[in-house]
Amino acid sequence: MTGHMNKEGKQAKSVDSAFLIKSGVFREVHKALKRLCKPNQTPFFILDRAPVHTFKATCTHLDSIFTSDGWVFQAAKMPDSNDGDVGVFPFMKREVAKLGGGTTRDEIVTCVKEARTHVTPKVCKNIRARVMRNLKWVAANGGKNYYDESMTKAEFG
Repeated sequence: MTGHMNKEGKQAKSVDSAFLIKSGVFREVHKALKRLCKPNQTPFFILDRAPVHTFKATCTHLDSIFTSDGWVFQAAKMPDSNDGDVGVFPFMKREVAKLGGGTTRDEIVTCVKEARTHVTPKVCKNIRARVMRNLKWVAANGGKNYYDESMTKAEFG
């Protein structure tokens, strides 16, 4: 997130929990996933254990959106198995960049709010398909968490 500043006025390395919550990205992901689900299905979201995700405020926020059984943290050393890292956050980063990214907090918030509207059911479906391909590769290779992006769907059977 180019331009996001930390409390000391220096370039932030990432966004904090409050910013992530206020951006509404988890609500948009939930809405898109819900539209993909059958009427009796619950949307399910997998996150990594980044501090911004494990922060109590983020977990409480996720519980309010997904319910406590609708999201989990990924297993250790499985970066290719969660929807956030594999697709949602890279997608959002690209969308925010297309919108100019912003240099102030208000500009960044505006870009993120606009970009989150681009998280559609089709985007979530594609992300979920990629995660499932990754997990099939991991299972087929004895639990190793390295996969080759050049592999096609046909190679997974």
